[in-house]
Amino acid sequence: MKILLIANSADDVFITAKTKWLKKVIPNCIIDIFEFFPSDKQDHNIYADEIGSYNAQKGWFQKGMFKPFGMSLQLKNFLKGKYYDIIQCHWITRPVILIGNYHQYCSKLFATFWGGERSHLKLFHTKTCYNYFLDRFLRQVDYIINSSTYNKNLIADYPYMAGKCLVGALGSEPLEALYKLMEKESKAESKAHFGISPDKTVVLIGYSGKTLHQHLPIIQALSNTPELKNKIHILAPMTRGGSEQYNQKVEQALKNSGYTYTQLTGGFLDNEEVARLRNCTDIVLQLSQFDGFSRSIVECFCAKAVVLYGEWMNYLPHLQENGFKAHPVQSIEEAVERLIYIVDNLTSYKEECEQNSVNGKKNNLWSECICGWKDAYESALSY
Repeated sequence: MKILLIANSADDVFITAKTKWLKKVIPNCIIDIFEFFPSDKQDHNIYADEIGSYNAQKGWFQKGMFKPFGMSLQLKNFLKGKYYDIIQCHWITRPVILIGNYHQYCSKLFATFWGGERSHLKLFHTKTCYNYFLDRFLRQVDYIINSSTYNKNLIADYPYMAGKCLVGALGSEPLEALYKLMEKESKAESKAHFGISPDKTVVLIGYSGKTLHQHLPIIQALSNTPELKNKIHILAPMTRGGSEQYNQKVEQALKNSGYTYTQLTGGFLDNEEVARLRNCTDIVLQLSQFDGFSRSIVECFCAKAVVLYGEWMNYLPHLQENGFKAHPVQSIEEAVERLIYIVDNLTSYKEECEQNSVNGKKNNLWSECICGWKDAYESALSY
């Protein structure tokens, strides 16, 4: 079987893990990747057979509103002369939907939404234009793979997708390491590994370096809350997805906040380090502008952290589907108000956190999740 994964980055932790696990379960599988945003901040995806990368310096229309067309053109050039059994699009961005006829390059076309595409992406600064090309793209898609909750919402907006939606999920490699770690290492010991006082409550304010996590307004709200400054330690892992300039702004805000903090930048953490990072976390402020119920947040539930989330992300169906309990807030300010209470009453959330960890272990390991992708690809090709 020959597969092409179209993704933001070939070195994304989920794309790398999926490549590795597909190679394990599909004999003699060939997997190529085309990436729109090459990364030099993490380990290279050693499992792919060929990686094509968007070159921002190539072509005359690589800036402003025309950039998606330039990106799409480079993808077309990569596809020229190639033919795949499966093309799988991860994250349905603007250059992805601008390709005309995918079926001249593949037998079956799969797509997976990563969260906020339909609500946040625009083309030529308008939702109407993006929606037009998205509709054109979806009409040629053979199968969508997402959660049952996402599929239900998609079919409501695009009824012709009924019968084309399959349930599948990206697994989490650090979960294997996390559950092993929790058997032998306490939260206090994991905190000590990062140089954090075990007496402090560790509060996570985002799981990557992307601006959508709203690090700066969260830090500002915490800066205006002096009663927490001797109680919590701010944790800001920014090892992927962010710019050096934004990382520096966050670091300056943390320095000025009056809190102790740990900001992680640079290359990706390995699975053991991610597991320890999750294990040292007591409370999560998931206040991103949008999110598709990230595996990173699933890891936090599994690590027995109390999770507060922005209600605008519509997490409730995902929580119910996974058996998780979390706490919705309407704003960053409300989250900080709730945080004050939770920090002083953390032990009363122990049973909730224990149950979240038990439920999270059931359906989120790659050894289980990869079976859904394998079965979907093989079944599609058998028709």
